[in-house]
Amino acid sequence: MRRCTYCGKEHDDDTTACVIDGQPLVAAPPTPEGRAKHSKPAVEFIRLFFKSPAQEECAVRCAQSIARIVGERITLLRPDTTWSEILEWFGPGVRNAALFAAVLRQEFGSDFNEVLRNREFMTFRDFVEYVCSREHRPA
Repeated sequence: MRRCTYCGKEHDDDTTACVIDGQPLVAAPPTPEGRAKHSKPAVEFIRLFFKSPAQEECAVRCAQSIARIVGERITLLRPDTTWSEILEWFGPGVRNAALFAAVLRQEFGSDFNEVLRNREFMTFRDFVEYVCSREHRPA
């Protein structure tokens, strides 16, 4: 297996560039015994796009929540990805969006209606900064 140097997506050995972002691939370390090869999509790459450790942690938590629903499509996530794009990854129907709304409320104390009202303009970065500022308010 080979892994993208940018997003971390794994590819077959005969692939030379990432199909998602076109970046070069390197040999991936062997998978530890007993662990599923594709247990869950990696989201740690999103840390690279945020300034503070608090924003990094919030971005990873949010990306993990999204990844539980959208799977490997999470590798398309960038700070400037709008919520309308993210919601398209959930697929047709409202079931997955409703599930994610519940996750947002539970994990971040955030109102999904605000995201929906501004989905064309609100980016992933906007959301992370908003949530992070709420979580780290002085008491």
